[in-house]
Amino acid sequence: MIHPDSGPLARLVLPASGLSVTLRHPTGLDDILIAEGGLSEVQLALAIAERLGDEREALDWTALPVCDLEALLLHLRRGVIGDQVVTDSLCSAKGCGARLDFSFSIDAWLAHHRPKRPPLGARGFSVRASERHGEYDLSLRDVAGSFAFRIPTIGDQIAAAQDADAEMAIAQACLYPPDMPPRARRAAERAMQFLAPGLRDNLQGVCPECRATITVLFDPLHYCLQELRDRARYVYQDVDILAQRYAWSEAAILTIPSVRRMQYAELARATRVA
Repeated sequence: MIHPDSGPLARLVLPASGLSVTLRHPTGLDDILIAEGGLSEVQLALAIAERLGDEREALDWTALPVCDLEALLLHLRRGVIGDQVVTDSLCSAKGCGARLDFSFSIDAWLAHHRPKRPPLGARGFSVRASERHGEYDLSLRDVAGSFAFRIPTIGDQIAAAQDADAEMAIAQACLYPPDMPPRARRAAERAMQFLAPGLRDNLQGVCPECRATITVLFDPLHYCLQELRDRARYVYQDVDILAQRYAWSEAAILTIPSVRRMQYAELARATRVA
């Protein structure tokens, strides 16, 4: 009998919300969703989080900041592929075009983007947690008035993307009052970056040919989903060879944790070649 239980893949604390999450190992059924699901990247990431998170924790992912979803995908990638990210780009300097390799640790990336906790202060303003759940009170030096904000959620950003003025839609949802003075708005936006820093950020490197400094954008949502898709597409070959080798049904094979299924499939391929 095939036993699908491999224990948890990872236990983590989401960086902005501070909520604890237990991730289970993805199975072939999850690989099918990743390989075939005709979803946007945000929709697919949400589906993965909802499927692989512990059902007992029952999180509403749309009510969390985007950086929490990005962090979960990075932890998932680390668990199923590894901690080291290796990506490349071409030098953008005129007349060069040399290839640059970028390599870094997921742990180091997450540590570099670790949120700050209130109370906090910066030049010209200070922030503290409000008595109202999920909100923060903002005080500006030499500016009278009462200002507050909350961190934009994934749901806010999905809704704003459907609006003709996405920036105004986010302001209406997250700034109190929405028409706060420009200086207060800039301070609120800066405070949001302290409290829930996005994990979508720039990498810098030096071209080995022309020595120009090159900046490329690392998007964890796009990068992790692309790697997970590439990995998930092997599920069809694995089902085919395991069904032939062991006479297991497709339904049974798809319940096996993917990492174990891939090991069985490699053994079956090695035996076939021998």
